Amino acid sequence: MGPVNLSTFTAGASYGPPAPAHFTDGPITVTSGTATPFFTGPSYPDGNSILLVISGTIPAGDVITLTYDNLAPVTFTSANFVSTAAAGFPSMIGGIANGNVNGVVFPTSMHAGAGLTGLPTGLPTDAFLANVTVSQTLATTLRVDVFGDLNGTIINNAANSGALGVSGNSHPPSPIPEPASLALLGTVLAGLGVAGRLWRKVRS
Repeated sequence: MGPVNLSTFTAGASYGPPAPAHFTDGPITVTSGTATPFFTGPSYPDGNSILLVISGTIPAGDVITLTYDNLAPVTFTSANFVSTAAAGFPSMIGGIANGNVNGVVFPTSMHAGAGLTGLPTGLPTDAFLANVTVSQTLATTLRVDVFGDLNGTIINNAANSGALGVSGNSHPPSPIPEPASLALLGTVLAGLGVAGRLWRKVRS
């Protein structure tokens, strides 16, 4: 699994349900970092890989990771995301159309993709494939759409109901103070403790 050049998948693509795979019907929205079950769809045997496309408005400095099962995470930054036109997606895409998932409209968003290869064969529809986790460092609102791939070309896609919304973190992680700052903070707190004891003694 790894980042892909989306424009190579969209040349000659054919879109529309049935889905190759899907998340829980909804569509649902989960918090960043939540492991979410991923299932086979009605057209799962038709392709030889699956393309997961993350879409949204990606601020500079944001780092997004996509983890599939226990494979190494795929990491994206804003530099990995391209417009619908640059990726080669049409303005109306099969079951995605102009639908809104978690506040993100696919045709007007920026996109980055990861390809899933080496998938198991012979599975029935709605069989569990793996857990998928999408995380980010900033408060970014995302959606994840599912496309089927046959020999490097998109052949179908999951409708909005098969997509996943990912809500952003409330804020970035707080920086850890430098050791000198910690020492100074400890001194200040100790001083406050002494002052408090003296004040109580005077009051009594």
